[in-house]
Amino acid sequence: MSTPRKTNIEMVADLMAVSPCGALAEAFIVEAIRYYSEQVAKQTPEEKPSALISPVAWHGIAVDIQQRLKENYEPSLVIVP
Repeated sequence: MSTPRKTNIEMVADLMAVSPCGALAEAFIVEAIRYYSEQVAKQTPEEKPSALISPVAWHGIAVDIQQRLKENYEPSLVIVP
């Protein structure tokens, strides 16, 4: 019998918690999320065509994640409107 497939949350938690590289895996995953959200947020929705997901929604997700990461890891850099 095969092992049941993990949810996305379980998979990311497992990648961060169980690694032969230890805590470096956690830093790697956070940096990957930060980098990707930064790249998507730099583009306008018109520059990011997507057949599956709305470019406006994709851009909005990137901006939200980028802001939340900054609030958590770089509180002195967060601009309050």
